[in-house]
Amino acid sequence: MKTIFDSPLKILEHVKKNNLDIIWSSYSTPKSIDAIRLNAYTPIYNENRVKYLTKKCSRNDKNGIICEGILEIPKDDVEKGIIHTLKCSNTKCRKYKTIIYRWLSSTNKCKLHFNSPEKVDEYAPQGRAFYGTLTLHDKNIIQPKSQYVNEKLIKACSLGIDIDIISGTILDLTNREELQKTIELVTEELNTFIPNSYNIQTSGNGIQIFIHHNLCKINVFETMAKMNALIIHLDSLRKEKGITKIKIDPLNTPGRLFKLIGSPHQKYDLVCIPINENLMKIESNEFKLENFDINKYRDENGKLLFYNKCNINETKSLYEILENNTLKHPGYGDRALRYRFKDIVELTTHQKQEFTPEEELEYQKQIDEEIDRIFGWNKFETKIPGRVHYKEYKDNFRIQIYANDIDKEKIIKEFNEKIIIPKKPNFNLESEFYKKMVI
Repeated sequence: MKTIFDSPLKILEHVKKNNLDIIWSSYSTPKSIDAIRLNAYTPIYNENRVKYLTKKCSRNDKNGIICEGILEIPKDDVEKGIIHTLKCSNTKCRKYKTIIYRWLSSTNKCKLHFNSPEKVDEYAPQGRAFYGTLTLHDKNIIQPKSQYVNEKLIKACSLGIDIDIISGTILDLTNREELQKTIELVTEELNTFIPNSYNIQTSGNGIQIFIHHNLCKINVFETMAKMNALIIHLDSLRKEKGITKIKIDPLNTPGRLFKLIGSPHQKYDLVCIPINENLMKIESNEFKLENFDINKYRDENGKLLFYNKCNINETKSLYEILENNTLKHPGYGDRALRYRFKDIVELTTHQKQEFTPEEELEYQKQIDEEIDRIFGWNKFETKIPGRVHYKEYKDNFRIQIYANDIDKEKIIKEFNEKIIIPKKPNFNLESEFYKKMVI
């Protein structure tokens, strides 16, 4: 499939033709709530911008041991136009096969900003895709760089489900068939508790499903985490049904971005459109940027026919289902939020941060404890090396342990003797259910 990296003005023409600058601005400041979304754009790929980076890895493993492998951007990846891969030479490091950066230089970074038609005019010639945050923020937010992760400034959240094609594009009929099966699997589940409050769109080369923000205004951080736990459950159902070309990602976080309607894909000549019918009934040309027409998605009165499903009476059932599902997946649950570490540190210290790996590890401990405080975890004091946090439920406990495997066994034994046995003397410590609750 052709790309359009070499024609940035085509993006601006596309924006103006469909009045997307006005639509995106109004969509980022919804009338239903006194709050705003933050926005970003994806820069056009330019090989000259990408550095053949090589540097020392400083990733910490679960025991606090610092990796000393070498991080590098493979030249082959740059030549193929893959500009977001950074690999570690240490095969035991979690960075070894993990994509950890989307953009690799200051000119390629995806920057948050406040939306306005003027900003769209500025960025459209530079970038391919426009995004909005899942979270909606208090209008008193001063600057998006760090405050977008401050729970006190978050008024609501559009809970998202990200369905991705592992290889190829949505124009491949085999991929589209599996996408449709996955949509049916997810919507069958959603229809049991929020049938009138979710909206579906393509992400250019995948599917994004959003639960309307009016249903998620209370305990936003915790609800995002519990939504991620539900997504883990949905992805396990996908695997059980033998759907192999698609994956469902749990990506609800304070700074998570989603593509706005009419936004081009960052690599292919595809565009983000609303979905109100079976994917297999949609012509392939409908997914292409050159054929996008916003008027196809308006009713006879000119009202836009996307992100318009919402029934606030379904709020209670949403929270109940998410809470019940969390107990089925104790390894995810409350701690499912993936914070952007450096932004969190800058938020908590109110200053730019440059630190050594040892200092970074200490900061990470402080942040983990702050996250525990937000989600209501208790701290268990022990002299054994490591950190322990736990929650007590009516009939069970959940324990979060940061320690090596040998010390972990000692900590569990001490926790059982000092906490569980005194409080619940008849509790079955050997039950499989309890073992699963030890994270």
